[in-house]
Amino acid sequence: MQTLLLLFMLPLVATAAAPATRPTEPFRAEHVALVRELDEVAAKVGSIPTLPAARQREEMKAIVGFFKEHLEPHAGWEERVLYPAVDRRMPTGALEPFTASMRNDHKVVGRWIGELDALARPQTPDPTAFTRRADNLLGLVRAHFEAEEEVLLPILDRTMSADEFKKEILDAAENAHQ
Repeated sequence: MQTLLLLFMLPLVATAAAPATRPTEPFRAEHVALVRELDEVAAKVGSIPTLPAARQREEMKAIVGFFKEHLEPHAGWEERVLYPAVDRRMPTGALEPFTASMRNDHKVVGRWIGELDALARPQTPDPTAFTRRADNLLGLVRAHFEAEEEVLLPILDRTMSADEFKKEILDAAENAHQ
């Protein structure tokens, strides 16, 4: 009976604890959209071994193109705008910025995109090597997004108003895309 009561109360507790509107919601929405696209990419990666050899290379190049066109600019913007905003709000005195590990993730992501690009170039690429590295990259990106949403964005939610977030973060993103 107690278990049943707890199950009914759980949504109420979670709802009560969730903030009404977080300043970072627009950024979180961008992550949701990217995750949907990553799901589509994961399905394409999974289908590569079943494709005819000629189609495998085309699909690999399309996947690399997605990573270059979507992930690399997103990571660059985070390093120019988002991470410095987080670092400014954290206590100083550390040897490395608070976001150092997130920046390192970006280096690994960039390196792995380069590896995928090289794996997709041969006339007869290795589908097993490509899918393994692509799966690694997809897993890293998902974990990276989760760390941003669970560690970094709450810092901004606690230290910025929605107007401040818009001016300092979103407007910078808009200007970067112009």
